[in-house]
Amino acid sequence: MQRSCLQFCLALRLPGTIMYQNFMLVKKSLSNDYQQKLLETLKFDQLDSRQSSIKVAHAKTCRWLLKSRNYTAWRDPEKLKEHHGFLWIRGKPGSGKSTIMKYAYANMARACGKQALIACFFFNARGDELEKTMEGMYRSLLLQLLQSYPDLQSGLNATWTDTTVKDNSNHMSLDILRGSFRAAVLKLGKRHFTCFIDALDECDEQQIMDIVPSFEDLAEEAADEGIELRICFSSRHYPYLSLRNGIQLVLEDQPGHTQDLANYIQSRLRISDHSLSQELQTELLDKASGVFLWLVLVVDVLNTEYAQGGMALRKRLAEIPGSLHDLFRDMLKRDNTKREELRLCVLWILCAERPLTPEEFRHALWAGLSPRGLADSELPDVSSASTDSTKTCVVGTSKGLAEITKAKQPTVQFIHESVRDFLLKSGGLQEVWPDLGYDWKIPSHEILKECCSAYLKNQLVRDPVLQLDLEAGNATTSDVSRRYPFLYYASQYSLYHADVAAEGIPQDKFLSGLVVTEWIRILNHFEKHSVRKYTTAASLLYILADKGCSKLIRTWLRDNPKTEIRGERYTLPFFAAVASDSEHIASEMVAIDGSHNGWRHIILPMAHSDELVMNAVLAVSAFHRDEMKKDGAESQYAVQQYHLDAEPIYSPQALYDLVIDGLRQRSNLPECSNEANQATPVAVLVLLVAAMVTRIEDFSTILGMLHSATDALGGEHQLESSELGSFLVRQLRK
Repeated sequence: MQRSCLQFCLALRLPGTIMYQNFMLVKKSLSNDYQQKLLETLKFDQLDSRQSSIKVAHAKTCRWLLKSRNYTAWRDPEKLKEHHGFLWIRGKPGSGKSTIMKYAYANMARACGKQALIACFFFNARGDELEKTMEGMYRSLLLQLLQSYPDLQSGLNATWTDTTVKDNSNHMSLDILRGSFRAAVLKLGKRHFTCFIDALDECDEQQIMDIVPSFEDLAEEAADEGIELRICFSSRHYPYLSLRNGIQLVLEDQPGHTQDLANYIQSRLRISDHSLSQELQTELLDKASGVFLWLVLVVDVLNTEYAQGGMALRKRLAEIPGSLHDLFRDMLKRDNTKREELRLCVLWILCAERPLTPEEFRHALWAGLSPRGLADSELPDVSSASTDSTKTCVVGTSKGLAEITKAKQPTVQFIHESVRDFLLKSGGLQEVWPDLGYDWKIPSHEILKECCSAYLKNQLVRDPVLQLDLEAGNATTSDVSRRYPFLYYASQYSLYHADVAAEGIPQDKFLSGLVVTEWIRILNHFEKHSVRKYTTAASLLYILADKGCSKLIRTWLRDNPKTEIRGERYTLPFFAAVASDSEHIASEMVAIDGSHNGWRHIILPMAHSDELVMNAVLAVSAFHRDEMKKDGAESQYAVQQYHLDAEPIYSPQALYDLVIDGLRQRSNLPECSNEANQATPVAVLVLLVAAMVTRIEDFSTILGMLHSATDALGGEHQLESSELGSFLVRQLRK
């Protein structure tokens, strides 16, 4: 901690200003080690996932773009003042925008070599959080800039906080990122910089409203500095945003794009009857209406029909809907075989807490099908030798609407965001599976919870796993994951799915059926940090609070109202709930908690009425999230900003210091108001939790401060005459 125990004591007892600027901007030069840490903070998993997943342009396609009037005007330095460096490629869903963006990016990168930097970011609504947000975009673009031109890093010491770099944080303030990107671009000098930003519509609409004007402002500043900056956006037609200056290219209106469709049909339609093939090609080109994805799917359908005899190809093509969503509906409803496989496949892609790996996906399907006799009783082989069968499983169960991504860490996703749009935005999910109903998430998560539960209870998984001495380390995490690829997900996220389902489906039987000690052994095996492991005596309520399962907490407390269960990292379930940084969970704990320990009607109301107590609670939450961030337990660290003297505070240490400063102002308790007298020891009590979260030596000192505060208020005997005092005395005696 940056504030010593002695200073803490002084903060409570002595007047004077004790304010530390640990959240101020870094003032030192960046060393080589510091620069490397800076780059590491920008990196994230799945950084290039979307770009890698986009198929390479088909032979003889996309070439027209390089010679098109709009594209050449965008590249022309003489016309830079007219369009300010902007080109926006718009098109229908599935028209091939991402493919042409990947082609344009690769072509320009090859052509320019080291003369200019060509960077890209491909938004991906089906991916992880950072793949579909402004934060991920700025981190990716800034990383590419700094890796190519290390000298630009020297100008960032005015925008990067020391704690951000030193902690190897997995989250950065959007303001810091935007400011850092701007500063780096404006230091380019005579070097050229081009950004390709694909699928802008797959970012949150409000963020799109921010991205476009931010880049427009940057382009104007760059032009004033004589910097050659170009930005190429691609998106659907909606949401429509106009540029102050720029060139627009509508993909389906381009003759070259139409010719690309024709070239694809000619090379991929496998029909030997020349006259029939020509007839079908004309019809296909007309019905496609510029949508490449529709064409790819329908050509596959016709090739399959032809391979099976092909006696009614004209009729089949006439039956195929011309709209992409109608085509998805036809594909999902036409064949009534293996309906449960299809439903499980779709629900896992839609509702998994995170995208599943191919191996996880296959075992997850097996876990849902095997208990119903719809799959073999033996575990599926997902070794490297069975890669083809796993791929076949993904394609087959999804009827061609899902695929394995080509990222460094492959996952199973829909072939295109328009599939998800059809299922969720156009009511396709309820149309294909009416039994899911309007509140489809509740039964869907119940189904996935049952898959997780079945996997954990299956003897082929449970018995051999529990026979391993996991704590002794005779089986590594990778060994267990290789043999049982769905075990980690099932153990970690079964509660997540149960908590969502609890909104409408009782979970009493599920909770009572959990063998907590066995489950803890599996959870602990996958936990890298010993401090975050549970003891075998951990209560289910404590785990529910720690995992943030507010609805399951309510279910559990109906039959088990005693919440004062001790022994884990945060001592009480209430503290675990507070430390999980979920306001509604902590509220749930205190709202249902019995009156015997006082959290319901003392801490919560006081936090809402006294800023000092509220800041103490926030410090606990922020410290916990900082620990999770450093442990890699969160993919995105997004603590709400609080303000002191109009300056944003991001670090938990700053919140801690804020409480210390507040305590200093109330150092003379006899002179404070009665409300302040009551709140001060409560704030110190909550601050004890921060000491537990950070595992520092301040705990005993803060406990001493609590004793001192109670002494200043008349001692334990006098305090016991009031409800608050009685509560504080109980905490001191525990």
